[in-house]
Amino acid sequence: MSKQVTHIDCPAEWQSTNDWDSHRPMLWVACEKTEGLIVEAGMGDGSTKLLHSYSAQRPVAHLDNNTEWILKISKQNGYLNCIYVKDWLEDNLLPEEIGLLFVDLAPGETRKHFITKWADKSKVVIVHDSEKSSQFCYGLEPTLSNFMFRIDYEPYGKPHTTVVSNFVNIEEWI
Repeated sequence: MSKQVTHIDCPAEWQSTNDWDSHRPMLWVACEKTEGLIVEAGMGDGSTKLLHSYSAQRPVAHLDNNTEWILKISKQNGYLNCIYVKDWLEDNLLPEEIGLLFVDLAPGETRKHFITKWADKSKVVIVHDSEKSSQFCYGLEPTLSNFMFRIDYEPYGKPHTTVVSNFVNIEEWI
């Protein structure tokens, strides 16, 4: 099953302002509708601070493989609860149960392998840059098509975001 959405009403701070944060409205919905650990795989100006705001209510882990980026984001946001990742496909990288896995990591071609590796341990997976024109780089479509439930958030003129799950009927969210 699959559902396409082009607009999501969300709080002002979660509204997209440019291409690199076009995932914000869908990420907000996913945060509101899920429970348990949130894992951000690939930190950024468009997501880390907003996801950190959830850490008062539920656990949040911020992961990245770029130490300079980790230091920059940590310094900007006044906290250091970030984890350096040497290898995105490391066996013991993540815990056994993840409520929401947000994937916006680099290098982009690793995303499909990372999603496949952690799909059975993640209730919901949300992936930025899932539009058809990015398939040459990310090659996500075969991986995302394997999930039972799917929402494609397709804001006009901006990169798309896809939410998938084999455990939760996410299509009921919107």
